[in-house]
Amino acid sequence: MSKKSKWLSSSVGELLAARRKGLGLTQAEVAKSLRIQRTSVSNIESGKQVLLLDVFYDICQMLKISPVEILDNAVLGISEGKTPYEEIETIVASVTDK
Repeated sequence: MSKKSKWLSSSVGELLAARRKGLGLTQAEVAKSLRIQRTSVSNIESGKQVLLLDVFYDICQMLKISPVEILDNAVLGISEGKTPYEEIETIVASVTDK
């Protein structure tokens, strides 16, 4: 996994974990609802597993949060010093170039 992918996966995973905990749900409950393994939920939340778009959407829907809100908040991590500005530029450039 590239450095930029790892950063984004970790940021999104942390936000999803915080939302899940805020709703009082366990990883096992999320996994059962989505028909995936609990270890997959753990790996997603820790940034070890890259999310497929359909799984990302399903998790967001289950946690009653917009995928846009998750991604916006992940990028806002810049202002909190979680990632250098250059990494964000690279991520944006790789998305807009395709």
